[in-house]
Amino acid sequence: MYRFLRYVPKNHLSRTVGRLVHLRWPQPVARRLVRWFANAFEIDIDEAGQPAHHYPSIGHFFVRDLREGLRPIESDFVSPVDGTLRSFGVVSGGRLEQIKGKSYTVARFLGDDDGAKRYEGGVFFNLYLSPQDYHHVHSPIGGAIARSVHIPGKL
Repeated sequence: MYRFLRYVPKNHLSRTVGRLVHLRWPQPVARRLVRWFANAFEIDIDEAGQPAHHYPSIGHFFVRDLREGLRPIESDFVSPVDGTLRSFGVVSGGRLEQIKGKSYTVARFLGDDDGAKRYEGGVFFNLYLSPQDYHHVHSPIGGAIARSVHIPGKL
């Protein structure tokens, strides 16, 4: 089965699935779909910021807010996401390990050959977000986004 997936046009499949999960349904249908999705991926609906009937699609539920006060900050070291630490290490030789032992150059990851050099010897963390996880990224410190860069790839 997995061998077959390499022949699937991933960008097209990703866009199609994205459209499907964001289709808005009448409330009774949407509520059932959201509950099905939550049950399928063992998501605690009670952690969501709104009741299940509030979400018009699986996609809206997927990027749900959490109930106020659910993740209190209790230490100086804070994860930017509600995910699982998969790997971490030191950037060495311009490379960092990613998922399942596959490594990438920092330059390719950032889309910037010159900018990548300043991360040599730095520490990286790989955090995995499963469907169960809250899908927002937060900054553990104050600041402002100075720039955003689109890096084209398979997805």
